[in-house]
Amino acid sequence: TNTFSVILSQLHKEKIVREPFWGFKYRPMTTATSRAFNVPVDAGIYVINIEDQSLASKAGLKEGDIVCQVAGLDIDRFGYVQAPWNKEKISLLDIFARIFFQT
Repeated sequence: TNTFSVILSQLHKEKIVREPFWGFKYRPMTTATSRAFNVPVDAGIYVINIEDQSLASKAGLKEGDIVCQVAGLDIDRFGYVQAPWNKEKISLLDIFARIFFQT
């Protein structure tokens, strides 16, 4: 299914659209952050918080993780990816939603 059909189905049945709760907070990686953690990247995200029993927790994310790719796509320093199916960059959370709704 695609995201649009899931949203239409929810609107028809419940009159409300439910979005998945990812359960994590992050900061974009910067040159200063990469120096502070002594890592050779200045793109991607630094995970600062994970909620218990959240989708992020169940996926294995942990506080302190540095994530540079999702689904084979590079994450830029602002938390966006350039997906091959879209002209514009897509937010990391939108990529997660796309993966979530396709499974």
